[in-house]
Amino acid sequence: MRALGLLERIPNSRLTKPWLSSELLEASPSRVVFREGSLQVKIYQSHETPARGQVLLFPSLINRPYILDLGRGRSLIGALVRSGLEVVLFDWGQPGEAERDLGLSGLIAGRVPRALTSVHAASEFGESDERPRTLMGHCLGGNLALLFAAQVEISNSSLSLDRLVCLTTPIDTENSALLNTWFQTPEWDPHRFAQSLETIPWPLLQASFLMLRPTMTPRRWLQFARHLTERDYRESWLQMEIWSNDNISFSSELFKDLLVPMYRDNAFAKGFRSIDRIRLPVFSVAALDDHIVPIESSRALKSALPLASHEFYELSGGHIGAVLSKRTREKI
Repeated sequence: MRALGLLERIPNSRLTKPWLSSELLEASPSRVVFREGSLQVKIYQSHETPARGQVLLFPSLINRPYILDLGRGRSLIGALVRSGLEVVLFDWGQPGEAERDLGLSGLIAGRVPRALTSVHAASEFGESDERPRTLMGHCLGGNLALLFAAQVEISNSSLSLDRLVCLTTPIDTENSALLNTWFQTPEWDPHRFAQSLETIPWPLLQASFLMLRPTMTPRRWLQFARHLTERDYRESWLQMEIWSNDNISFSSELFKDLLVPMYRDNAFAKGFRSIDRIRLPVFSVAALDDHIVPIESSRALKSALPLASHEFYELSGGHIGAVLSKRTREKI
């Protein structure tokens, strides 16, 4: 665990090793247009001029966002820009001193709108641009996207949003998934736990996910040994191994404001912070073998947003496969 912590010291973890191809984790070209605390906002320019639309992309809060921009042709962001879309990525970063008291309202009602002011100034898209603007969130980033879309809805903001996309986003936590069971253990007080820490340490988060399927790590290494001579498999495996061990800690305030209501009170299934007022068309993607966000949890988005039109797409595979799959990049 301590050795893996060294990855936190490398910005965005673009690792270079003699046994890795230079293209293995090669990032798509981007420019940073906003910084505040740990947050960096990057614009990825469309391959078409002018761009035919814009995607505001909220990654998860627990892992680094380059899972959405892996090299070797496995980049969701790369697929989006090649299809003529400008992508705006909100890289939440590693919580530091500036995030000591940063809660959900400070992030959604403060930092994100301030960042968008800089985005509008640096992008070809204005705040009320008539071209389609999609708000897309991955995993917990999907929950943040829902909260921001609700804020835009109830505040009569001039920001134009045309659709909402949620990738493997947890909604209903009243099911038998092991992560939900742990979080809802009556003897454990999550508020007291969070108050005792400035940030929830990444080794603790990583250990929790590894314990969901204890045999997964040895099985993964056995598969790697079987395919060691296959370059494509080897490099895809290394991509995932680097990313999955490159975790970030979690702000204690966000833990209390977001994860406790979600997992303890099933808040997102009950219209948390007015998400039930969202009217945008919603497209959600879920994975049939997702042990982190069970498919029934994602399916609950339809009942949680009664005023929205919905399209729900189910993929084979697991939590990350739904983002990395060729089908996601080329069709969805």
